[in-house]
Amino acid sequence: MDAILGTWVGSGNLSAGRTQCAAAPLPDGRIIVSGGFQQTTPVATTDLFASGQWQPTGNLKQARCVHTATLLDTGKVLAAGGSPPGGGFLITAELYDPLTGEWTPARDMPRARAHHAAVRLANGRVLLFATFPGEPVFLYDPLQGTWSSASSPRAHSRGVLLPNGKVLACGGGTVVADLYDPVTGMWSETGSMKVARRFAPAVLLPDGKVLVCGGRNPANEYLLSAEIYDPALGTWTLTPSSMTAARAFASATVVASGKVLIAGGDNGSSRLESAELYDPVAGTFTATGKMQNGRYAHPALFLWNGEVLVVDGQSPSALTERYVPHPPGTFKRKGSMAWARIEHAASLLPNNGVLVAGGTPSWKTAEVYGGETWKGVGAMHYARKAGHSATLLRTGKVLVAGGWGGSDYAIPTHAAAELYDPKDGWSITASMSTGRSLHTATELEDGTVLIAGGGTGSSEKPLDSAEIYDPAGKWIPAGTMANVHNAHAATRLLDGSVLVVGGVPSSRAVDIYNPKYREWRAAAPLEFGRKFATATTLLDGRVLVAGGYSFEAGLLAIAELYDPEKDRWTTLPNRMPSGVLRHTATRLKDGRVLIIGGESKDGPTAWSQIFYPGSGMWFPGPLMPVGRCEHTAVLFDDGRILVAGGRGWGDTAIADLFEI
Repeated sequence: MDAILGTWVGSGNLSAGRTQCAAAPLPDGRIIVSGGFQQTTPVATTDLFASGQWQPTGNLKQARCVHTATLLDTGKVLAAGGSPPGGGFLITAELYDPLTGEWTPARDMPRARAHHAAVRLANGRVLLFATFPGEPVFLYDPLQGTWSSASSPRAHSRGVLLPNGKVLACGGGTVVADLYDPVTGMWSETGSMKVARRFAPAVLLPDGKVLVCGGRNPANEYLLSAEIYDPALGTWTLTPSSMTAARAFASATVVASGKVLIAGGDNGSSRLESAELYDPVAGTFTATGKMQNGRYAHPALFLWNGEVLVVDGQSPSALTERYVPHPPGTFKRKGSMAWARIEHAASLLPNNGVLVAGGTPSWKTAEVYGGETWKGVGAMHYARKAGHSATLLRTGKVLVAGGWGGSDYAIPTHAAAELYDPKDGWSITASMSTGRSLHTATELEDGTVLIAGGGTGSSEKPLDSAEIYDPAGKWIPAGTMANVHNAHAATRLLDGSVLVVGGVPSSRAVDIYNPKYREWRAAAPLEFGRKFATATTLLDGRVLVAGGYSFEAGLLAIAELYDPEKDRWTTLPNRMPSGVLRHTATRLKDGRVLIIGGESKDGPTAWSQIFYPGSGMWFPGPLMPVGRCEHTAVLFDDGRILVAGGRGWGDTAIADLFEI
């Protein structure tokens, strides 16, 4: 493999060669490919891609090609329109249920349609574009199973859902671009493209802008140029450089590094095997490995392992292939701690080292990572099995507070706190007013530390109390939250206040602490209740709450964004690659959020996940050497992340270092 770019590998054969088929991802990561042409006849056959292999599944009720396939919020896939054997357009639609492996008829569309585009909206409905000028667009409501029509200013070949919920429609062979607002149901013109083009792929970039590249102009000339749409300004800008090859009917897929893989297409004389990567930061295109087959007008789908699967492509071959990109960072083994640890606490030290303390089964032990090695730093004064916190103070010391006190969870949580000094070791400081574990510890702007919620006593009674540690060595009452919180998450907002979210028993409850007035207020509740989730403040001030466990929905792959100015939560339309709890979330220097490990449906996972705030997109990140949950992740000043201990499929003393 090219050390920088990536390469293509064979991915097995479909049950039969097909062209002009439709493909969609399923909620569990499988890929479904339906219909298409076999030789010259549309077919009803359907294939599933899972675990690197293809297998047939239930046939469509109606043979069709040049249709669309869209994953719905219900988990089913909507196949709409297309052309049947003998030609013409279809008015029918049908639904695929991954649980049964069968297709069932859906209600007919208002009109027959083929060669169209489809976009799933943020509200879960599906927008079907017009095929010809003057035709209406269609809206499918998956909850009601009904279709409706809406006017359309013109026919567009491409549609992209923007982060603000509107849809950008472009590529109709003119420079005109339109915006569809699902809230009002109205269309409006936006800025004009720099180049009139059609048959050009359009893709949402990680920063929330849109890339449209190549295609053909009205004179049927194949284009090298590409341009960027900025939703904030409503303007188009040509990219600083052109593509490495003129191409139309190519695919464009964002990979985990944030780059865009542009593959195949045609140039007027042949199907293209070539592919290239667009770098949104540099604005450049770079050739990458060639596909084994020339393809155009082919589906390309992002897989949960970070690869891109391509199928079909106007070729009778049944061969499919995958693009394996260079991962956006790596995890490297950094030795082992002296003691295995689960549910321990960790903190950055002033010298860019890391302190890890307590946990199971190393209740009173502590050690420091620094200079590529681990060393013990003496025992704490109190055993801390789990549920304690470690917070770096501006004095250079680390405050370790609360937790379970010994080898048995029945032993009551204690209020004891102590300090670690890199020079002088451990010393006892004042105790909290209430024993607690699974609380949150958040540094405030004045250097004090807010301890909120948690469970107390052997029964882990959830708490609504909070208190503040003053580095002078005393605790100050911090009032009472509107809700009780245990196994929750907390993060400091840009205005200095602290957001406390979820937990038990009030899994949807949210509270905000105002340090200036030392008071709490209830905030808008989460849309999905959750415990053992993470909360991360983004560079723009919003808060990402990811993963966790819901008593109503189970393990969550759903994330929400909180807007402090509007006191409003929004569920992200794009799901996480994998639902997890007891994971870690770290905001990287460039504003992305890295989710590491956690407990998945298959146990402790080795996968990481990357969130791009600009677009709300999720991607699988690099793989750790071993799966783990209940671990710690500490961000160094230089952007590296030390991941230590945790419960996993092996040695719980190991540590890994993430580097971009």
